[in-house]
Amino acid sequence: MLRQVSIWAVGAAVLVRWLHIPVEQWTWLWVPLQYLAAGLVAVALVTLGAQLSQTKHDAGHRARLGWALGLRLAGGPLLALLLVPLFDFRGDSAVVMILSSAFPTAVNTALLAHEFRADANFAAAVVFYSTLGSMFTVTALVAALRLWG
Repeated sequence: MLRQVSIWAVGAAVLVRWLHIPVEQWTWLWVPLQYLAAGLVAVALVTLGAQLSQTKHDAGHRARLGWALGLRLAGGPLLALLLVPLFDFRGDSAVVMILSSAFPTAVNTALLAHEFRADANFAAAVVFYSTLGSMFTVTALVAALRLWG
C-alpha cells in the first residue's frame, strides 16, 4: 500500500496545508506541477490505450466482466438511489450523487492493476466496456432523473 504515490501525495498535501507552506508561490515547483496535472488525463488515456492493445478477450472473462459491468453501471445507481434519502441529500445534490454513481470504471483501475501485477487485462476490459456501456446507462439515467426531478 505504501507504494501508491497517491497516499504520499495526500499526506504531503495535508502537511503543506497544516504548516501553511506557500507552495503556489514557488514557481520553480508549482509551474511544472501544473503542467503535469494538465497532462494527466492524456497520459492515462495513452497508457490505457497501450494496455487495451495488449488485452486478450478470452471467454473466461465474460462471466466476471458481466458481473463487473452490472455492478458498476446498474448496481452503483441503484445503491445511490437507496443511500441518497438515507443521507438526506435533496434536489441537485441528490441528482449529482446518483448520476456520479453511474460513471464508468476509472482508468486508474487498469493502471493500478498493471502496477501491482493484478489481472491487468481484466481491469482494462472493465474500463473499456464500462465506458462503452455508460453511453447508454448514463443517458438513460439522466433522462430518468429529469423526469424524477
